[in-house]
Amino acid sequence: MDELIKAVGVIATLFAVYKIVVDVVLARSARRRDEYKFVKEYLLALKNDSEHTYTLEKGFFALTGSTYPVPEIKFLLAQPSPSTTLELRRDSDNFVSFNNVSKTYEWKGVYRYNFARVVASKWFFAWYVVTASLALTPIFINGFASYSDTPVTIFSASLFVIAVSCLIRHSNFKKSVSFMSGFKIREPHCSTQLDTNAKGAA
Repeated sequence: MDELIKAVGVIATLFAVYKIVVDVVLARSARRRDEYKFVKEYLLALKNDSEHTYTLEKGFFALTGSTYPVPEIKFLLAQPSPSTTLELRRDSDNFVSFNNVSKTYEWKGVYRYNFARVVASKWFFAWYVVTASLALTPIFINGFASYSDTPVTIFSASLFVIAVSCLIRHSNFKKSVSFMSGFKIREPHCSTQLDTNAKGAA
């Protein structure tokens, strides 16, 4: 009798897990269909300028989680691979900016100079190595017992945070370089590509 109860329990558990998996898969499929429909409608609205600028910007935010001016949105969506371009743009925010007059991207601040761009990636990575090494120094000296001392723990944790920040900036800068070198379409052709995308969505 006990074995029968256990067998029923196992079957019930497997059925519950199966139902959860099916529900998750169906929910994701439905979300993708809804997203596809929304993208089609958004591209048409963007092409026809049939919505207020604020609505278009919020619509783009709903799609990507990022907010940009409408001219920049059109430029990004006009690229040959919009998904990749949007991903790179999001990670490049600290290094590049969009020029609404020339409808192109420009490097920010010191990164406008070629020398700064040549050394920037190496600079960020070098600081990552230095700060990460310093953060781990107490372990090399006294092992993990070093972290029983609160000041040492705070010192290492602070350096570790800086190290991670340097590594992220290193990665984002490399993505910024890819972003700036990846444009295949420039004004005035970008509007033509956007029209093509919108027609395909229709």
